[in-house]
Amino acid sequence: MEEVSLEACAALDASLALRPHDKDLLLRERRLDAPAWARLRAAWAAEIKRELRRGRNALLRAYDEAYVAQIERERGPISADELARITVGQERGDLAGALRDVGLPDESAIRVQRTWIARIARDAALGDEVRKAVTRARAG
Repeated sequence: MEEVSLEACAALDASLALRPHDKDLLLRERRLDAPAWARLRAAWAAEIKRELRRGRNALLRAYDEAYVAQIERERGPISADELARITVGQERGDLAGALRDVGLPDESAIRVQRTWIARIARDAALGDEVRKAVTRARAG
């Protein structure tokens, strides 16, 4: 596990979610095979769970941030309007459709949402922008 950092694991996880058809290439580029990747991912997941049981979430936040950063490197930044579409899609029972519409993999939803909650908490203007975008999306 020490061979691959939490951030590198999260970035690979995001790349694989975005480009599952490139799995062999993505793993080969990192000198991993499928069993090694599964062990690595499971090891970091276990570390995150251990920390959460102790009432801490620094590893989870770091994983989420690295995952979303990789998603944004590969597909471009997630906008407030896209987050609003995801939010409204979830409210209307079509989260998968909303994610598909904005070009995000299904498994990214919770990581994107947690990352954006943290961003909004740090930036009141961004929070206002998201609230307005959600209002527009609900009306549309």
